[in-house]
Amino acid sequence: MVGKLCIIGFFVLLGIIFLFGKGTFLIAGYWMLNEEQKEQINTKALTKYVSFLMFAYALSVSLLFLDDLYPNNHFAFMGFTLLAITTIFGIRSAHISKRFKR
Repeated sequence: MVGKLCIIGFFVLLGIIFLFGKGTFLIAGYWMLNEEQKEQINTKALTKYVSFLMFAYALSVSLLFLDDLYPNNHFAFMGFTLLAITTIFGIRSAHISKRFKR
């Protein structure tokens, strides 16, 4: 139970960091790009997008935490469903979307 609260706090903290446009070095693959490729990416839009993903992950773990407090209320199902949908949509949208290109 305490572990889930720490994970929620971690995702919220990461969401706040990304919301202010910082922490691009934490985004997988971004730090491996050379300077020419980094200039082609809209980092403001990318960090804002990743921040909303972090907040969605925090919400899904919060639902799992609520399942610990109130069992048999389908919070676990909603949490895992939100986690799966967020992950699939996030990866798909990041690869297809043109909004991260300059």
